[in-house]
Amino acid sequence: MGVINVGAAAQNRASYRPATVTYINCAAAANASGYLDTVKVYMNADATGLKVGVFYLVSPLRYTTRSYASLGDALGGGVRTFTGLNLAIVVGDLIGIYFAAGRIESDTSGGAGVDYKAGDQIPCANALFASYTANVQSFNGSGVYPEAVPGPLVAVHRAIPPMGVVRLG
Repeated sequence: MGVINVGAAAQNRASYRPATVTYINCAAAANASGYLDTVKVYMNADATGLKVGVFYLVSPLRYTTRSYASLGDALGGGVRTFTGLNLAIVVGDLIGIYFAAGRIESDTSGGAGVDYKAGDQIPCANALFASYTANVQSFNGSGVYPEAVPGPLVAVHRAIPPMGVVRLG
């Protein structure tokens, strides 16, 4: 089994972003296709109504949700890990988050950007987001993908030509 990673390190950062906005972390797109089973977040303040989604880009800044899950609440001030998920993800997808109350750890520089849209956009279809360039937020997902499985073995039979009768002597 291989490991899928998407998003940025869930860690303490210099700033934070508020609730009631859907954020898509552009830090690292999914490196493989499969399923996310774990999500980690680092909230600056206690969060309620936490949801996570896997998004794919439809066109510039337009996203559709591929899969999502409601995670519930998360205490602030440390990494919170949610396991037992089964979120479909395809190579190149991004991870997003929404929470009704609380704050998420964020840096306003040094990142690959965070796309955002007011309100709960999990799920959404072809939704237009705006962008915080160079931002990064503290949430990510991981999971596994199956290694390539060889196809079935195929027996190759060759017709053996009949042997001629050879008479000696």
